[in-house]
Amino acid sequence: MTLRNYKNNKTLETCLTVAICMYLIEYVAQEVQNWSMPHLFEQFDLLLAVIFSFWYMIKYRKDNILCFELMFLPVFLLGIFYSDIVLAAMNYSAEGIGGAFNNAIKQTNVLTKSRVIQMLALCVFLLGCVKGNVFKSNENIKWKIEGKYETINYKAVIHFLAVLLLLEIILNYLNGNFSTWFSYGQGLSDSERSKGLGRIDFLCLISTIVEFVRLGLGQVLSFKDFLHKVNKIYLFEILLVSSMLLLSGNRNEMLLVFLPFIISYHVFVRHIPNKNILLGLAVGVMFMIYSGLTRQGNAVSYADLDVYTMSRDYSLVGINCDYLVKYTDAKGPHLFASLPASLLGAIPYIGPLIFNTLNLDLAMQSTYITTEGLATWQGTGLGTSIVGDLYYNAKLPFVILFMAVFGYFISRMHVRFQFERRFSLLYYLTYLYMTSNAVYFVRQQWDFPVSRILYDYIILIIIFFFFNKHKSYS
Repeated sequence: MTLRNYKNNKTLETCLTVAICMYLIEYVAQEVQNWSMPHLFEQFDLLLAVIFSFWYMIKYRKDNILCFELMFLPVFLLGIFYSDIVLAAMNYSAEGIGGAFNNAIKQTNVLTKSRVIQMLALCVFLLGCVKGNVFKSNENIKWKIEGKYETINYKAVIHFLAVLLLLEIILNYLNGNFSTWFSYGQGLSDSERSKGLGRIDFLCLISTIVEFVRLGLGQVLSFKDFLHKVNKIYLFEILLVSSMLLLSGNRNEMLLVFLPFIISYHVFVRHIPNKNILLGLAVGVMFMIYSGLTRQGNAVSYADLDVYTMSRDYSLVGINCDYLVKYTDAKGPHLFASLPASLLGAIPYIGPLIFNTLNLDLAMQSTYITTEGLATWQGTGLGTSIVGDLYYNAKLPFVILFMAVFGYFISRMHVRFQFERRFSLLYYLTYLYMTSNAVYFVRQQWDFPVSRILYDYIILIIIFFFFNKHKSYS
């Protein structure tokens, strides 16, 4: 893994630029004359998306494939082309599936415009990733951790957090939340079934950062050394919580607990070989599918394992995007009206008080818009589409700006942490959270991770302030 492996590929960059221009022309043609390409071009789009994604991964990530793009790109493509990949292959019809599919947008011009916007989002994201593959310092074996982070007593911090996490686990057991997590098929909403998990996965995430920074400062570079020096209470808690979340069907929360542990081991201790990553990914996907089936409350059999059932978490991403495109064009962009209320969630303890005092609400967020417009009953949430949410907030300019900047950032952070080994608390927290959240980011609002990351960052800064001994770690 050398610097020359990450020099920009001008051929890929040129092809992406040409594709972006092509889709911009099609978008403008639709806006001006309501003109759309024939159906054949949907298959062309799918082929182009697959080629660009594989090309990028092989060129820039073949030596170190544990990255955000590995998990994000497949589900992003699945969301865009769900009808072409899954429904067509399984000979399903939207009417046969029912639910939100019955209320999905049917107008060809809207569907074409939505697909063009999503293809633009993919292309500018990949172009941003290509541009972000640059080195700003030499490759290093040892971590460069700034002086202000060297003066923290990480050993005391991880003991403190481990005790807090243990108390939180015990509290959830005493409150009966454990049984709620495992309440399959009893008519409970997702929020009811995940009660108490927010604090647990938050504590797990910041504990992982603290522990692996400690291990990185101690130059732990082997699995044997890791087992010897890792905080055993922390390790037990991560494995316990991950197992419980997987078995209870709380898959998103499980990823936010277990993946930061794996990624941090890969970054701070020892790179995991690609074949082990791919094997672990395959096993993880099978467990996630099984977990998703069991949480429905039905007996699991091989007859249930068709492509639609295994992938239905992403079946509504494209439909949500279609609906938000039509809704925004009809009623105008949201213009970030819900953003201030959403960002109050980033302020620990005080934020919710301000939110309630001002009688704010989030009813105009895209997740509520899609549920109101598409759901066959209001007791469920349909999520949203990251591209649809961007378009809903400020139309195509924001889609292009956000996806390009985000692609650059996530790619640049990969190079910074995997090769340059230069630590920054906010950057690493963002990189770790976003990579762990990659498979569900396609169906979230763009600002949801922002609030969560800022909340965690503020808490860590407060903890580090109290545990700063003004002396080097040893």
